[in-house]
Amino acid sequence: MCLTSNVHTHVVASVADHPFRRYFQQGVVVTLNTDGPLTDGITLTDEYFLAHAALRLSPNDLAQVVLNGCESAFLPEYEKVALVSRVQSELDELGGRGTP
Repeated sequence: MCLTSNVHTHVVASVADHPFRRYFQQGVVVTLNTDGPLTDGITLTDEYFLAHAALRLSPNDLAQVVLNGCESAFLPEYEKVALVSRVQSELDELGGRGTP
């Protein structure tokens, strides 16, 4: 989901009203995305910062969202497994993935 785009297109009134956090807490596999930096000038970093600041997602929550994106990637299975492994290792090194 692109939080910023959903506000700009009036899908939700504000980021605070966005169901992303509720979906995440209910176990729905959610990902953060952009509608393309050329469209809104929004980066993926902006979306993660917004999710942290406005929706109060913790670093561990955000790490899970990152992994959700990797696990949902349109890649051959062997590439997806390798990607998840690499990203998980990086998150572990950063200390960004503990018990959610």
